[in-house]
Amino acid sequence: SGKAPAKPKATRVIDDSAREVERGARIVSVVPCDIKVILQMPRGNLEVVYPRALTLSRLRTMLRRHEYGECFILMRKHRIDMNLLYDLDPSDFLAHIATFVSQVTNIDHLNLFISSLRDEDTTKTLFVDLEAASAPSGDDKVAGKVNLVCDKLREELNRVSSQRYILPILTTYVRKSPPELADALLLIQRLMTKHDIEVARTLAQEGEVNVRDEADEEENDETDEARNVTARAALDYIVFLIDVDKLYDVALGMYDFDLVMMVAQKSQKDPKEYMNFLTGLQQMEPALMRYTIDASLERWPQALANIAQAGPDHFETALDLISKHSLHVLGLEIYKDDKERIGAVRNLFGDDLYFRGRKEEAGYIFFSCGQYEKAFSSFKDISHWRMALAVASKLGYSEAARKELSHELADTLRNLLRFDEAALLLGEHCGEYEAAVTALVDGHLWDDAIRLCLLHNFQETIEKEIHPAVLEAYRSATADLNEKRDKFARHATRLGIVRANKLQFAQLGIDPYTRRTRPDGDDDSVMSGMSAASSASGASSDFSSYSAYSAYSTSSYANSAATGVSFTTLNTTKGKLKKGEKKEKREKVKHRVSGKEGSRYEEEYLVDVMRTMFPSANTQKAMGGLERALVYFNHVSEAHQIDALFSAYLHLIDSNLGLLSRSATAVAQESATRGSAYKQSNRDKEALVANTDTVVEPVIIHD
Repeated sequence: SGKAPAKPKATRVIDDSAREVERGARIVSVVPCDIKVILQMPRGNLEVVYPRALTLSRLRTMLRRHEYGECFILMRKHRIDMNLLYDLDPSDFLAHIATFVSQVTNIDHLNLFISSLRDEDTTKTLFVDLEAASAPSGDDKVAGKVNLVCDKLREELNRVSSQRYILPILTTYVRKSPPELADALLLIQRLMTKHDIEVARTLAQEGEVNVRDEADEEENDETDEARNVTARAALDYIVFLIDVDKLYDVALGMYDFDLVMMVAQKSQKDPKEYMNFLTGLQQMEPALMRYTIDASLERWPQALANIAQAGPDHFETALDLISKHSLHVLGLEIYKDDKERIGAVRNLFGDDLYFRGRKEEAGYIFFSCGQYEKAFSSFKDISHWRMALAVASKLGYSEAARKELSHELADTLRNLLRFDEAALLLGEHCGEYEAAVTALVDGHLWDDAIRLCLLHNFQETIEKEIHPAVLEAYRSATADLNEKRDKFARHATRLGIVRANKLQFAQLGIDPYTRRTRPDGDDDSVMSGMSAASSASGASSDFSSYSAYSAYSTSSYANSAATGVSFTTLNTTKGKLKKGEKKEKREKVKHRVSGKEGSRYEEEYLVDVMRTMFPSANTQKAMGGLERALVYFNHVSEAHQIDALFSAYLHLIDSNLGLLSRSATAVAQESATRGSAYKQSNRDKEALVANTDTVVEPVIIHD
């Protein structure tokens, strides 16, 4: 059932051409080549204003000339959203991003621009160009805009000077969605370890510290201090932009304790809270240390990879991790070359598949790791008899035990209507060919049953068992076809009457169920009749009283009954409903399924029932097998009769396919073209309703 498409959210558009001023104010002058407007108030005083429309017009001109520096100052002065720099012409801005960086050189200005970015097209919301030939169209949301601008701007800043523009580069990492905090901390990490010595000396001289070339240790201490100051400054800035606790987790996940300590000092964490934890981590082996960190951050895939590197002593921990967090596939990949432990991982994977109902896959996994008892149980549960017998041989079943197992599996297959497999199992694995013939007869597989009897010289079985069963199937099929044909014909007639009545009421502008006039232009709502439920109702054929193979699909009529959805399924929603809504939903389903004559859902019910009466492909195949069996036993006239009856039934369905494919909505569309000719005044409609003799009553046909 198709869900109605959600209505697009209305775009918020601001008109900058209007500005509220005091009543009686007059325009004295508009300054040429500027955006100033001088107004004289009623009291006589002069005021200078900057109309937003003039400001935006000037900005658009400057942006088209790529005057980004002056444009940025003007936008900042008049508090205009910085997104306009990109939104006015995105491709042009990206092509001239080097010009933007060369003109907007102030670090704070670059940070302001990057921080202002958001995934929205401001030319469709805040700054609509009223001078444009056409109004803006489309969604105002621009997915990936912030990420694109941040990436392009970072590339240019790194090209120009990664040291000078370190703070804007950090801002581009933080502003992405999701934020790339690990890359930002890596940049700070490089500042801590790779700083220019000349910068360190300059900072030392400014601090009036004597730097002696002969004292290497003192020089190194001063250099480290200068590095830390620079790294701390960058860290202070990024802490201002992002939650410090989130930053702490990212730093911890990078396994750099110096960086973790720096970030922790910026947070409100108690040193007693994290110092013992960090000290304990530093005393662990590297792999175990990384596992402990990943587990504390709930990064389970990384934790499994690290605990696997910690050695075989921690294999039980790895298995527990795999089981608790469903990391079976990753575990198989990690331990694929470890022949001693891969079996245990496969066993866990098989258990998981088994309890999730994927028993065939579980059986093969168990078989691959030597868990034959579990594999046998898995294959037996799903009646995968071939593999069940193969695993039974692995388990050392005796000949008598295997034969008993074959009987048990054959009974299960018969209950599942898999008669051909049951016959194969009884014949080839038990040597009981007469029982195999009986299974084929129960499944109406006449050709195979006769072939098996002739192969093993069971002439008596053909006459005493197969022949009577064929005649009984013939009688049952004949009665069932006659019943289905009459029922289908009644429903087809009733469906035509229902639609004719709806069309007549629509012409009069009257609701056929409430007998009230409808508002003008509401013709389609009453004629909706066929909802998505009936148009998507499936072809679950119940034409199977004489066939054991009643599949719920059809080959000849696949176009008309291909969806395979029942009323119950159609009226079951995935979302959660309130108590009152559930009750209303159940009542609606009940009305639709009942198909009461004259009810609002009768048309849906009729179409659904008629579609379920389509004979499936397996049904048609079974009918052909029955005809061949009748001919084999020299019942040619009966074969002709059943063939003629079935052909007539197919012709009846084929002649009504057009009726089934046309919904009540189609009927309404035909009436809508003639609706203006039938529309009357409200007074005339009320008179028609009052005079019941003039109202067309719905025709009810009783079975």
